[in-house]
Amino acid sequence: MTHTLTLPGADPAGADAPGETLRDRLRADTREAHEALDARFSPMMAGDAGRYALFLLMNRDAHAAIEPLLSASPLAGEWRATGRLEAARQDCRILGLPAERAVPAPPELDAGTRAGALGLAYVLEGSRLGAKYLLRALARAPARNPFPTHYLEASSDAGPFTGLMRAMARESFSPAELSRSTEVARHTFRFFGRLADEHETAGPLGS
Repeated sequence: MTHTLTLPGADPAGADAPGETLRDRLRADTREAHEALDARFSPMMAGDAGRYALFLLMNRDAHAAIEPLLSASPLAGEWRATGRLEAARQDCRILGLPAERAVPAPPELDAGTRAGALGLAYVLEGSRLGAKYLLRALARAPARNPFPTHYLEASSDAGPFTGLMRAMARESFSPAELSRSTEVARHTFRFFGRLADEHETAGPLGS
């Protein structure tokens, strides 16, 4: 699997540390969903403005729905917002994209347990990996107008994801808790996809 895009849950192979069994499980169990998102957004690497607009809208709405869940979860104090939502909003405003709407997170995105919260955070924070690569790729893309990249720039610090991996490595979850974490992660991927579907169906996103 290649991880060329900064999409939810991106997690390059070979980056594991011994003992991070939850990370291994999450990566394996969400592989198909991640590859599907890669394929969906790969045209933006060649300067497709519509795909980039969809990418921004999806991430903006996902952050708006998920960040409050993590702030109130058992990870509160370990996880914190780092300005990515505001950066996505700024890029959307610059491109004149549809106004933000309140999108409630589905009940399947349950962050009430530590296992569930880690699955949710894995998807959201995993999108940091590869951001610097994507910034370079977009700079080379033959777009007629440069894309605003505040969201990608805000996402280019992998430190929060590294901290999340350390937290995962300290956990000794039961089989049921491992299953719960991966279930929440899969539902989170589906939520990202649903947001993209809704925006794509709503109308033109760019040219």
